[in-house]
Amino acid sequence: MAQFDAIGVRIDEFAERVTARAADTHEIERLALPSRGSYVLVVERTYYAAGRPVETADIVFPGDRYELLYRVPVE
Repeated sequence: MAQFDAIGVRIDEFAERVTARAADTHEIERLALPSRGSYVLVVERTYYAAGRPVETADIVFPGDRYELLYRVPVE
C-alpha cells in the first residue's frame, strides 16, 4: 500500500477471496508439485480507493506449504 501512498492514492479497503482446488498442469510444473493429488490455495486480492478498484492480484500457493492467518480489528 505504500506505493499507492507515494502517488497520492489512499487505499481504504481491500477484499480477498481464498479458495482451494486441484493444481493444474502448469502450476504443478512451476511450483514443483507432485504430479498427482496436488492442491493449491488461490488468493484473489483487490485493493480499493474510494470504492474504485485500483489493483487486483491472483496469487497461487502450494496448498501443503502455507497457512493463511487473518487478524481483523472489530470496532
